[in-house]
Amino acid sequence: MLEAFDQVRTVSNNQCSALLERPGYQRDREISRVKELEKTKRTLLALSLTFLAVSIAAVGFAYATDDSASSKVSQSSSMESQRTLVIDQGPSYVLVRNNIRQGSINSHFGLWFSTAHGIVLREEFSRNSEIGTNESEANFHLMVAYVSLVEFKDANGNGAFDNGTDTLVQTVSLRNLTYTPPMYVPITSQDGKKGISIAANSTASATNFIFGVKADLFGQYAVIDGKVIAPTESKITTYILNFPFKDSTDKVALQVVAVSAYNIEHETSTSENIIRVRSSTAQGFYTWTTTATVKGQTVSIAPSYETVKNHAVINLAYPSGTSIIHDPILGIDFSLPSFVDSSLLVMVAIAGVAVAGVLLYAGRREIARIFSPKVFSP
Repeated sequence: MLEAFDQVRTVSNNQCSALLERPGYQRDREISRVKELEKTKRTLLALSLTFLAVSIAAVGFAYATDDSASSKVSQSSSMESQRTLVIDQGPSYVLVRNNIRQGSINSHFGLWFSTAHGIVLREEFSRNSEIGTNESEANFHLMVAYVSLVEFKDANGNGAFDNGTDTLVQTVSLRNLTYTPPMYVPITSQDGKKGISIAANSTASATNFIFGVKADLFGQYAVIDGKVIAPTESKITTYILNFPFKDSTDKVALQVVAVSAYNIEHETSTSENIIRVRSSTAQGFYTWTTTATVKGQTVSIAPSYETVKNHAVINLAYPSGTSIIHDPILGIDFSLPSFVDSSLLVMVAIAGVAVAGVLLYAGRREIARIFSPKVFSP
């Protein structure tokens, strides 16, 4: 009986060996192996790409959250529940506070317009704290002072004032002029928004020369001269009337000094120039277009500048004319508090990359297992 069983088993093994050696069976086995390999590769590739996509998205969102100081306040009514303008006035200054409440968060902006030592504008930002003339340096600010007017001959022909290269004709100090007290009046934007305008100018001289500055600001987004002005911005208009040119072919440069507690950066595009300061929660900027209005005509202007850490000297050069008008913008952008911690997103991204790596490693092991002869050995 046992001999018969052994014989049957021997015959079965021989038959199996013969079957495995048939060309048709080998071909079927190879096809099955290729199909299994392709299925495994597709599955692992899809999983790896999914985790990598999640990781990249998390990193991008974290970066956008950290760099959102460059994003302006949302115009959504759900985020902007209350805006109020509060005005203080003294003999030589006007202080305007723009308080924005977003849920439980109070953000405060201040524009300080002073004529005590020439015309000086100071834009400030704080969160859940008051803004005043005795502001702590811990709060973010950018100050712009109008220093002098320089008449010059453009020796190198580039249109800009290059100190040491161009020929200096005369310098008029704007700090030594006598100014009218800054006054404010209510204004209405092109789209019907209510705001205020602050203005001051030098008193007329024997030549009727006048230098003046006007600042328009609103408690909400408004359109002025076709431009959208945010509630954290002030539209500045500078005007130079009847400047006493020695020669009508000369140019005049308005020298502006910008100062902040943070390092000042400069950016240039084809349509505007910007100086910018950044903190962890906000950034201040002073931007001007590359055109101005001289004697009622639009002309190109050529700026030159020098930045040294936390201050910058800007020279805005204009051709001669009895009326020179230019309208920069002084403002602050700030980031809203994020409901998702960016560090958590970075951790998710790292975890996603790690999982993708594990899947790729496991995929290589699985592919190696599929190709291994042990799997298919009889």
